[in-house]
Amino acid sequence: MKIINKILKFFRLVNGDNNLSLTNIACIIILFKLALIPQYGLEDLGVLFVVLLNYSAKKVITKDKKQEEVQEATDYTKMKDDIKDLKDKISSVAIATGLMRKP
Repeated sequence: MKIINKILKFFRLVNGDNNLSLTNIACIIILFKLALIPQYGLEDLGVLFVVLLNYSAKKVITKDKKQEEVQEATDYTKMKDDIKDLKDKISSVAIATGLMRKP
């Protein structure tokens, strides 16, 4: 099963979640069709345009999602606020128990 998964990932027939990527499959099919037929018409070019448009839109959408995930992962403001609150609580407990003087 691992070999089949590697082959599918190599040809980009599955995405990162191991789901079939219909846009990649459609893109491969239309490119093979255009490569094999000697003469093609306007409808073939229209199909190619639609497939490439879907492919580009998918790339833009997944890129935006990845950028949002990276931005959320590197957003340290919430963590800094939590650390400040924790320091305040520790100092108030220390003052209450007499381990520290009031500033």
